[in-house]
Amino acid sequence: MALLAKPDALDERIARMRRFDRFYERRLREHRKDDALASALTTTEIGVLRELGDATPQWATPVWLSWRASVDPGYLCRILKRFRKEGIVSVGLFADDRRQREIVLTDRGRRVYRCVENLHSNRTRSLFEGLPERQRQRLVHAMETIEEVLTRDPLDNLFERLAEARREAQTPR
Repeated sequence: MALLAKPDALDERIARMRRFDRFYERRLREHRKDDALASALTTTEIGVLRELGDATPQWATPVWLSWRASVDPGYLCRILKRFRKEGIVSVGLFADDRRQREIVLTDRGRRVYRCVENLHSNRTRSLFEGLPERQRQRLVHAMETIEEVLTRDPLDNLFERLAEARREAQTPR
């Protein structure tokens, strides 16, 4: 009773997903290379900035930010040091728990965040404007499908895999 696809089919799917990932990363880099602000920040720094800008409430702990932005804690420490030096973030101790540090975007940091978000929106707009409406719809549907599949509840996946295995076991060979 196999719960996974044949190794050859699974290996091919993994290779296709990795090709897509590299393709997508190249596309993002192509759209970033021409704007000065984006070239002043690394992709990882932009990710950290965006997580801080999207955070609710408007602060984060280093542990949360490291997890959320998928950044090694040591690398995050260096990024935060640079951001503090440039006046993008302030780092202080929580009033309630002096053992915890809180990271907050400063006014300057919020302006930089809004600028990065506007650049990203404009880049995305230029991508969409170059496509016919039918292709725009296909692209959005594909992105929604990817998001839905990758954020699906693991229990739903397990039940579906068990049902597949049951059907496979009942199929005459």
